[in-house]
Amino acid sequence: MSDKGEQGKDKKYRISIHLAGLGDRLKQFSADERISVSAAVRRITAIFLELVEALEEANIPLPREGKVREWLQQNLTSRSLEQSVNDTHRTIASYIRERNLVELSDETGISIKRLNDLAQGVKPLVPELSLLELGLNITIEELTELYKREFNGQKEKINGF
Repeated sequence: MSDKGEQGKDKKYRISIHLAGLGDRLKQFSADERISVSAAVRRITAIFLELVEALEEANIPLPREGKVREWLQQNLTSRSLEQSVNDTHRTIASYIRERNLVELSDETGISIKRLNDLAQGVKPLVPELSLLELGLNITIEELTELYKREFNGQKEKINGF
């Protein structure tokens, strides 16, 4: 595959891809777009990589293969990529629910049980915010703002009381 870099430098990349089940779809896409199959693969790849970057910036998890329609309903139909932490519908719990709790536990050191509680809207302890920053890919400032908005006026429980 030939790729012209952003500075116009011509670089050669050759890859082999097993396209079982995708060949006919690629041929149809390339015919619809009036481009070669290799150009279609390059275009789809470029669009996908740009989409991944935008989703990562918006803190939206990637869909699993075969689950894109379900993922779209869950993640994009009720919000746009422009929405930020200032959106009144975003909560600490919603950020946690977007993540795999096992992976998030590994990244933050917070137990899966506790993450599950937080995903249900339980008020996090202040020290947990800095741990959540590590795994949720949002700044401590954004977490603090969410925390203030969600739990303003609630006293922190000590030992569950």
